Amino acid sequence: MSKFTHFIAAFVMMVIFATPATLYAATDVATVTSTRGEVSATLPSGEVMKLSSGDAVALGSEIKTGSRSSVAMEFKDKSRFEL
Repeated sequence: MSKFTHFIAAFVMMVIFATPATLYAATDVATVTSTRGEVSATLPSGEVMKLSSGDAVALGSEIKTGSRSSVAMEFKDKSRFEL
């Protein structure tokens, strides 16, 4: 790779890491449509919250389900995801 390509890659990484996590937390990308059992989201800020039907899911959240648990979400573009 050329020096210019390395520079661009480094610049993009700096921009990504310099973006405040609160920017991501303020952007809801999906809504929980149903849950069964234990379902939680770890927000970009590190806060963990229990999810239930109707809750908003923020960009960058990590969704976790417990044993024998499930979650269904609908994204802003109307696509759906089940875990």
